Amino acid sequence: MNSERAQTFVLNPLFLFTMCLLLSTVWHASYGSEEHSDHSSHSDVLLILLQHKIKIQKLQTQFTAIHESEKRNIQLNLKKQASMLHKASMLLEKYLAIPETRYPNMDMYHQSLISRGGLLKEFAGLLNVFQQQSSQHFME
Repeated sequence: MNSERAQTFVLNPLFLFTMCLLLSTVWHASYGSEEHSDHSSHSDVLLILLQHKIKIQKLQTQFTAIHESEKRNIQLNLKKQASMLHKASMLLEKYLAIPETRYPNMDMYHQSLISRGGLLKEFAGLLNVFQQQSSQHFME
């Protein structure tokens, strides 16, 4: 019974995180966004997102090396992953909100969409691994 409650606790925030990310993306695509500062801030956000991605990947690799008897280290690792994913979701929202009008031509805008889609796919993969690791931990 406790493992079901724990698993429900983990799955609900993950579901909410995913839904908030998707809804914010749809909202920005439908209604536009506020004016953004110059493109350098856009690049800065991308660099910070890539730093978060690397940190999350390292945590996920470390998770697999933690012995099952080290419950505290497992919980700490998952907590750090959750925190990094939350920070990244806020930055992703900002990064994805750059409107079409900020690009000089449609080709650059198209390339940007491809790049943003790739980044979203990578973070979705990280979120999936986090969910699997969380589920694995709470099922034991």
